[in-house]
Amino acid sequence: MIALSTPTARKLGANIYGDSPETLLFLNGFGTEQRVWQHQVERFADAFSVITFDHVGSGHSDVDAYSAARYTSLYDYADDVLALIDELALEDVSLVGHSAGAMVAAIVAVAAPAQVRRLVMIGASPRYLNDGAYVGGFDAAAIQSMLGAMQSDYHTWATGFSKLVAANPDHPELADTFSNYLRSMRPDIAHATLKTIFNSDMRGILAQILPPTLVVQADEDVAVPREVGEYLASHIPRAELCEIGFTGHLPHMLDPEAIGNLIEDFLIREDTRRNAI
Repeated sequence: MIALSTPTARKLGANIYGDSPETLLFLNGFGTEQRVWQHQVERFADAFSVITFDHVGSGHSDVDAYSAARYTSLYDYADDVLALIDELALEDVSLVGHSAGAMVAAIVAVAAPAQVRRLVMIGASPRYLNDGAYVGGFDAAAIQSMLGAMQSDYHTWATGFSKLVAANPDHPELADTFSNYLRSMRPDIAHATLKTIFNSDMRGILAQILPPTLVVQADEDVAVPREVGEYLASHIPRAELCEIGFTGHLPHMLDPEAIGNLIEDFLIREDTRRNAI
């Protein structure tokens, strides 16, 4: 592991593993840290330069760099990733993102089509709010109630939210792990970040995502219903939907080996397709 030293890399606490000209860049979802990708780092570092980082306000990022006025949308988090790609002069990048990190990755893919070659979206949602015929999984009242509970008693909320999002009867320890990640965040940052995520609507950019895309959707995900995965796959031009028989919103933490297999198979398939052209 090498800690990267460019300005944005220091701000994000970014690390690189391996020295291949082809890069795998992993993007965390809300409330987690880059160490959730450790299994994938160990798996892919021999064949890729693997980069992990923490979004500003979480993990080993520079918390002092966070400002509620600066990070008002997912585009602002994407700007950090674009700056990192630019500073490191990355030219052949595959993005793997979870949840909100996957939508940040989608923005990056649209903004940097020459650099981004492939995209993997795990438990992603372009819009959490129900909207007419669109099923996002939440109504406005539920989201307001959740945000209010965060402000009222953050640590109690973190425990309850973790049990809901990481719900898996066979692996109850996932909720504790996720809760510990959440508790490490400053409550005001966590609240502002989650509010930004829940208020986002990325449906309008889906048709602009040009790289081959793998949409990984759990069968039972309280945060992202199956309809959302189907919506993503049907609105991204070169997307394929992979439905997995998992419970909970954290499949990459629940079974990193299985998720690694999906990522590897997708990368190999796309290499084969590109070489056949």
